[in-house]
Amino acid sequence: MTADRPARDDPSPTPDGGVVIDAERMALLLDGRLDDRARDALLAELEASPASLEVYADALAALGDTGDLDAAATDSTGSTSGTTVTPISRAESNPRRLGPGGWLATAAIVVIMVGGTFAWQARRTTGLSSPQQMVAALSSPTRTALDTGMDSGWTRMRGAADLLSPRARGVRVGMRLAELELLATSGEPWGESRAPRVMTDIATLLDATSGGTAAGTIYRSLAASGSAPTADQLRIAAESAERIAGDDAVRVGAWLATARVATARRDAVFFRSVASRQAVTQLARLAPDAKRATLRLDAALAAVPSAWGEVEASFGELVRVLAN
Repeated sequence: MTADRPARDDPSPTPDGGVVIDAERMALLLDGRLDDRARDALLAELEASPASLEVYADALAALGDTGDLDAAATDSTGSTSGTTVTPISRAESNPRRLGPGGWLATAAIVVIMVGGTFAWQARRTTGLSSPQQMVAALSSPTRTALDTGMDSGWTRMRGAADLLSPRARGVRVGMRLAELELLATSGEPWGESRAPRVMTDIATLLDATSGGTAAGTIYRSLAASGSAPTADQLRIAAESAERIAGDDAVRVGAWLATARVATARRDAVFFRSVASRQAVTQLARLAPDAKRATLRLDAALAAVPSAWGEVEASFGELVRVLAN
């Protein structure tokens, strides 16, 4: 799965070739937190910019269609903010997919609303590495290693997502994010890629998490786009998923999935990386119920290369404890 990867500072292309209005200002408008003067000024800018109007309409549809804007108008104590979300007629069709022209700007608004206005489900408390950093710690994954590591049932969903504990959902989201990153770097053609299925699984898990439907919309839009996502699109989507599902749980899950690929490849270098060593060290604190499996893994890793089978069995036990 390959795609052109634009520089992060490049403006997103828009339908009319213009520059989309700042995402933070549009998020404040959506949440009804601008004073009258600022609100009127921004609405005038929107009316003058078809590209920005389209982005705003898409963001309003992605958030408003799920009821998340009602939650956004309520503060952490449960009282309303006293302001109303600013609607716009262009959004009345309530599209389920984000518009292609200003995708990055639209998704950025969703991320701001999810990660700023809404309370995070679980704040990051450790220095665990992101799914992207975990995958980068691997030696370049070959197609054979990818198939061996990711198609053996480790990341398949079993049971309804809404019946899982919040930690289990977060771990599964992390496992799927790591798989998606591996697919993005594997060179697999989009037409043959499992990525759309993986994105749909992530969206399903996010839907079952409080405040997660808007983040799930991002993944459904990517899955339905018909083309490989860019690095920026994957990054923005992953940020929203982590904020909703809980950074620590997501990052532990990403490590589990990536370490499984490393085990299949007999990649001892991965387990000596900072990313992997941090994950092993933090497991006992983040998941006391996984202490036995963690100790078993520690002992097996110390005996590598003669104990790869025991490493594999240890990961199986960790997944049973953490992801179910």
